[in-house]
Amino acid sequence: MAPITVFERAWVTMTLLDLGVPAEVPDSFVDHLHGMIDEFGAPAGAGIPPDSDDTAGALYALARVGRPHPVDVLSHYDAGSYFHCFLGERTPSTSTNAHILDALDAVPGTGPLPANWRRAIARIARWLLDEQQPDGCWWDKWHASPYYA
Repeated sequence: MAPITVFERAWVTMTLLDLGVPAEVPDSFVDHLHGMIDEFGAPAGAGIPPDSDDTAGALYALARVGRPHPVDVLSHYDAGSYFHCFLGERTPSTSTNAHILDALDAVPGTGPLPANWRRAIARIARWLLDEQQPDGCWWDKWHASPYYA
């Protein structure tokens, strides 16, 4: 067992902001998220391997509070048509890829998103559409319910 402070701080921050709840995010949260992102991204918490899902959450939260971090760290997880959650992983996650789309969409700046990331967005979107079930749901490896994804 380990505390998952990166996950908790990123997902609570982005959920509150996405819902329009006025939330003042403490500088200590923002500094912590920045400090936990290394060359391979962010882990769920200290002592846990980094993954693209928690990295995407941290990147999205940081962009939403106006203190973005470069998204290039996600390139380690690019598998072609989708992104892996963990380095060396064999089974993709629909929710992880949706979270990466959120992070890439939140990239601020004065110019357009670089072409490599625009292409990644298109690839992930195509893959997610291919994974969508006839009833409209997505199955995800992290949960037995189609409502998770």
